[in-house]
Amino acid sequence: MRRWKRWFLIMVFLGIVLGSTPFPLSPQPIDIILTPEPVNPELPPLPDFVDHLPEVLPPAPIRTPPPQFQGKVVYQVDLPASEKAIALTFDDGPWQNSDRFLEVLDTHQVKATFFVVGQHLELYPQVAQHIVEKGHIIANHSWNHTYHPLSPTQAATEVKKTENEILRLTGVKTTLFRPPGGVLDNGMVAQAKSQNYTIIMWSIDPQDYTNISAPTITQRVLSQAKSGGIILLHDGGGNRRQTLEALPQIISHLKQQGYEFLTLPELLAKSL
Repeated sequence: MRRWKRWFLIMVFLGIVLGSTPFPLSPQPIDIILTPEPVNPELPPLPDFVDHLPEVLPPAPIRTPPPQFQGKVVYQVDLPASEKAIALTFDDGPWQNSDRFLEVLDTHQVKATFFVVGQHLELYPQVAQHIVEKGHIIANHSWNHTYHPLSPTQAATEVKKTENEILRLTGVKTTLFRPPGGVLDNGMVAQAKSQNYTIIMWSIDPQDYTNISAPTITQRVLSQAKSGGIILLHDGGGNRRQTLEALPQIISHLKQQGYEFLTLPELLAKSL
């Protein structure tokens, strides 16, 4: 009997102790209240970047000739003498020194037009990409640079194959064509016209491909220069060291005379 009372007292004591614990035996949900931080009235408001944009964005560069010149043969552009605009063009690249021509043009902040030969693109594909990356115009100068008469199928291949290779390498769809040697009647010009190309010839030819000296190249260009003129030079097809040497002198002298250098699409657009 005493043992029973003893166990009874122990149970009562444990019940009192456990019942008075401040910790719940099962978890209870806790409400969390987030108080937002006060806004500091002394901080300036964020600037509205729209207020800093120019009212008129600069025009995008012209990369294709105006549609009025589709299917036309152009030797020069009719401009008033006061316009003082001229175009530099280079044939027969890309070549091993073409990047050096690009460096000279970059140094003098001049843009030009490059008529490339398709089979040379296979040898120097990176040059074609550099031409476009630096803001110059890349154009079609046939695949094999042949002067011989061609069948319609052969002529179409010469033009279209080069067009496709330029597009593949640079993403540019060109519509400017210069016939090799200026030959207009071997089938390629007729094919290019049927594809709405603008046929580009020239009005200033120092004949730099004849291995003449740099001073002679410079003198011939300067003596023939006039507003709206198209200068024919060569960056490919052979050793063009003399042309490369003459190029800075040509640019500097013409700039001193007040000439502005434009790409062919820009020069054509200026005549409208």
